[in-house]
Amino acid sequence: MGKKSSSSDDYIDKLVEQYEAAKTERRPFYLDGDQFADIACKYSEEKNFEKAQEVISYGLSLHPENMDLLIEQAYLYVDTMRLDLAQKVADCIYEDYNPEVKLLKAEILLVQEKTEEARRILETIEDKEDLETIIDIVYLYLDLGYPDEAGIWIDRGIRLYRNKENFMSLVAEYLLETQQYEKACEWYNALIDKDPYNPLYWVELAKSCFMREDISQAIEACDYALVADEKCGKAYLQRAHCYLYLENFEKAVEDYQNAIKYDGVSLEMGYWFIGMSYKDAGHWKEAETFFSLIIDACAKEENMDSPYLADVYNGMATILLNREDFEKAHRMCDKALEIFSDDMGVKITKGKIYLREGEGQRALDMFMEVLKCRWDDVEVWYEVGQAYEEEGEISQAKLFYLHTYELDSEYENVAGKLAAISLLEGDMDGFSMYNKKAAFPINEQVLLDLLTDENLAYGNAEQALKKMLKKSKREKHK
Repeated sequence: MGKKSSSSDDYIDKLVEQYEAAKTERRPFYLDGDQFADIACKYSEEKNFEKAQEVISYGLSLHPENMDLLIEQAYLYVDTMRLDLAQKVADCIYEDYNPEVKLLKAEILLVQEKTEEARRILETIEDKEDLETIIDIVYLYLDLGYPDEAGIWIDRGIRLYRNKENFMSLVAEYLLETQQYEKACEWYNALIDKDPYNPLYWVELAKSCFMREDISQAIEACDYALVADEKCGKAYLQRAHCYLYLENFEKAVEDYQNAIKYDGVSLEMGYWFIGMSYKDAGHWKEAETFFSLIIDACAKEENMDSPYLADVYNGMATILLNREDFEKAHRMCDKALEIFSDDMGVKITKGKIYLREGEGQRALDMFMEVLKCRWDDVEVWYEVGQAYEEEGEISQAKLFYLHTYELDSEYENVAGKLAAISLLEGDMDGFSMYNKKAAFPINEQVLLDLLTDENLAYGNAEQALKKMLKKSKREKHK
């Protein structure tokens, strides 16, 4: 996770610039140990572990046994999963009474899932009820996936610091992180009462509203954030997500562009969101343009092995599939699999390409390759069922939907899918069973509409519709 720096971002950026300049000019460069640690922490946050190690080694050559540098060295070993080395460094720090050292040792234990031992170390911190200590411990547990343990320390803090703004912000973030969206909204509203012109409080409130699917409130919160700061990139980003959810693709693209302009999102990620907006709108040419821009940007930065790029190639493959440019679509999938050979989404896309090409066996082999590794993954079974349904292969789709239903009868609208298929097959018992569990049951009016549809294929489907309509009327009469 890395040691959190108490210095400002601007100050650390200046230190990084000075260090990079000295390195380029090959001249000696002196800073205090904690300043070198801040630079290393910055590199670690950017996942540039090689540079982080270089800074730490240089800093330790000037300041042997400096606590801040040793702590940063240990965190770097944790980040790169060299836990034995991290433990050795932690054990050789003389100031083992220091809260930062105890937090480090607790993190090493938590990464190894030694929860009880970590808990014992944290309880030995002398000022464990100090606000900053509570904040550090809550973030430690949250970052490493122990929300229940974080909640215990939140409860401790509420007794002491309920009305302190930085603690209130921690509680609100904890509630949002643990999917308690209603309560998160309450705490963010309380923070806004304290500081109504803080755009980030409005943005976090918008996130909470968005997650509970109150989209109009989320957009309104983003609007207030932009009143407080018209250049708040994060507000544009969150509002763009809202518009994308509402399928208002034009407004979504406009806000994503503003999010890029005002540093609310990285250039590549912003292009990704814009590309996806155009893709979902069916504007394939525009989507391809933005996905191509991402690939070009990654090539310029010599970052062609980024796992994120695999998603971009997969998006391109989907666009090419819709254009029925199968050869190029396969090529995009293969490029993605060179980066991330086990990517489930890419393999499913490749299976869809085979299906569209009429290569049924190769498609099935690709789908089964995914399912062998994810046999109990309801999402995969459902997505493969959708792939067959989209190609009109209803009997195959039914097999995958049936297994989805066995894993989770309430997943998406799988019951509704099976009800519709049963109706087409003339399976009245199946239709009745699945239709009762469907998220959107087929009612009498829908049956009438289907029966009068000129495009209805006669045969089993028509007979099934007529039987169901009679049965519906009898039940209604009773």
